[in-house]
Amino acid sequence: MRMNLVFFIVFLFSSKLFGITDYTEIDKKSLCVPDSLKTADQISAYLTKDLKNDIEKVRAFYIWITNNINYDLENKGTTKRFKSKAEVIDDVLKNRKGICQQYAELFHVFCQKSGIKSFVIGGYARNGQKQISDIAHSWNAVQIGVNYFFIDVTWASGYTINNVYLNQFRDEFFLIEPQLFVKTHLPFDPVWQFSDNPITIFDFNNQNFLKLSEKGNFNYRALIVEIEKQDRLTYLEQVNKRMLGLDELNDLLLDEIKENAFQITYEKGRIAADAFNTATDNYNLYIRHKNSRFRNPDIEDAKLRELISDVERPLYKADFMFQNVFTFNPDLRNQFSRFQKSIQEFEAKLKIESAFIDKYIKTNRLLRFLLFI
Repeated sequence: MRMNLVFFIVFLFSSKLFGITDYTEIDKKSLCVPDSLKTADQISAYLTKDLKNDIEKVRAFYIWITNNINYDLENKGTTKRFKSKAEVIDDVLKNRKGICQQYAELFHVFCQKSGIKSFVIGGYARNGQKQISDIAHSWNAVQIGVNYFFIDVTWASGYTINNVYLNQFRDEFFLIEPQLFVKTHLPFDPVWQFSDNPITIFDFNNQNFLKLSEKGNFNYRALIVEIEKQDRLTYLEQVNKRMLGLDELNDLLLDEIKENAFQITYEKGRIAADAFNTATDNYNLYIRHKNSRFRNPDIEDAKLRELISDVERPLYKADFMFQNVFTFNPDLRNQFSRFQKSIQEFEAKLKIESAFIDKYIKTNRLLRFLLFI
C-alpha cells in the first residue's frame, strides 16, 4: 500500500510538472524515421525537427531507440572495448543492437546534439522478482529545468525470457522521479541519486527507503557543478575516490572500480600519446628551420630557445604521464614500455639540439654557417 501511495504521489507530481503531455504524434513520427538516415546526427536532427521543448525531444529519442535497437544478448555481462565514444555509437547504429551501456551512450549522444543535459549512469538494478542482478546496469538521467529525471531505454525496449530477447516496448521507464527510481536502480556513485540524503547499498539490499523522506547534507548539486568542470581523467579519478569510500566494496562495485582504473590508465596513455605527437610535430618544425639555417624565414636568437621549449614541454608532459601509469594489462604495459623507450630516445636527440642552439647563439653571426657544415 505504501509503495502504491508513493507512486501515486510521484505520478501527480510529474503530471503537474509536464502538463500531462500527449505524446501520440511524437511517438508516431519517431517510429517513421527513414532507413536512409544512418548517423546519430541525421537521426537526431530528424527526430527533433519542429519539436517544441526538451521533454518532447527526449521523448522522441526514447521512442526511436527502444523500437529500433535490440539487446545484444550474446554480449550480456561482457565488457566491449571501443577506441572512442564515436565507435560505440557507430557500432550500435550499424548493428542495431547493443548492451545497456550502448543504449545509454546512444541516448546521451542524441541529447548532446540537441543541447539537452544528460548523464550516463552505472549501478545496481533490481529485477521483477525484486532481486539485485549480478550484472551491472547502465541508464540515463536528464535535466529538465532545475530537476533531474531518469530514463532506462534498455528496460523500455524489451526483456529476456529463457535466454531469448523480446523487443517489446514498455513505457514505464520514461522521466522517472529520483526518489521512485532509486528503488530499482542504485548508482554506484551516490552523486547520481540526485539526493541530499543518498541511500547505501545496505539500504537498497534491504529495501529500506526511509532516508528518502529525511533531509540530509549531501550537496549533490555542488558536486555536479564541479563534475561539469572536470576533464575526463579528473572525473574518473574522483569517481573512484568516492566509490572506494563507500561502506561495502562488493564484487560489482569492485568491478566498476577496476574498469574505471583501466579507463584512467587508458586516458593517461592517450594524453601522453597526444603530448608525444605534439612534441614530434614541434620537433619537425624545428628541424625544418634548422635545415634552412634559421633563415627563410629569419628567426631571431631570442626565438630559437622557444623552438626547443615548444618541444620540451609536451615531451616532458608525456614522460610525466607515463611515469604515473601502472597497469596489469599486458597489452597496455607493452605499449607504454615502447612509448617510454621512444621518449628516452627523443630526449637524447633533443639534448643534442638544445646544446646546438646554445652554441649557435654564442657563435659570431659571420661564422655560424660553419656549424652546419
